[in-house]
Amino acid sequence: MSFVLEQNEYENNFRSARTLIVNAKETISDEYRGYTYTQVPVPEYWKLDLPFNQISYDYCTTGKYLYLNKIKNEPVKPSYFSLFGKATDTALLGLIKSSIDYVKTTKIKDLDINSFLISRKKQLLDEIEKELIKNEEFISIKQFKEILSISEKILNHESSNLISRIGYHVSRIQSITSDTLLERALPLIIEPQISASDMGFSNLMTPDFLYSEEKAIGDFKSFKQDKHDLSYRIAMAGYALAYEQIVCHI
Repeated sequence: MSFVLEQNEYENNFRSARTLIVNAKETISDEYRGYTYTQVPVPEYWKLDLPFNQISYDYCTTGKYLYLNKIKNEPVKPSYFSLFGKATDTALLGLIKSSIDYVKTTKIKDLDINSFLISRKKQLLDEIEKELIKNEEFISIKQFKEILSISEKILNHESSNLISRIGYHVSRIQSITSDTLLERALPLIIEPQISASDMGFSNLMTPDFLYSEEKAIGDFKSFKQDKHDLSYRIAMAGYALAYEQIVCHI
């Protein structure tokens, strides 16, 4: 006896099967990743030549994200979380990095870190606001204002820290040089680029900072990370390998 399912019956059965698979926490096979049996199967991940961030923080247990992005070439739509993270990174890392550059290129007697940071804070906040306006269709007005407000608080807080640290060391050592000031007040390398090709990735790995004195490498996070989350563990494993590679060359 043979029979043919109507389209709506097929879809209902498909959803039921998918729900059972997800609830059972089993690995979802390729045919359930958002494409039909008539299309070419997704190749193994190692053949896709993926950047580090798509393996770590963009990790998806179903593989659907990578399929849509790498096989279908569909652009990734911004979300509240991605825009929030980008804004806070721009505020924090942008302020620290520009302060390091300012100290490097300015004579100690001409340093005016307070005036510099007032101007730089405004520039960074304008950059963040422009990025939010460009993507305002993906967030609510409330979320827009929240991201902008928190970014401004980060800029103000970190600005106070930078003024205190730099002012403290300049006041303590009258003959301090720019290099010594950076070593003591800002001993970080912001967004170092580390070759990741030996580790099987297509691009450079760029953690948020490298603290070379303590041989530490890491990422600033705008949300509390679940240490049991697989994407968190993958990212930490990647940074551990990068850490090892750096230490071997120091």
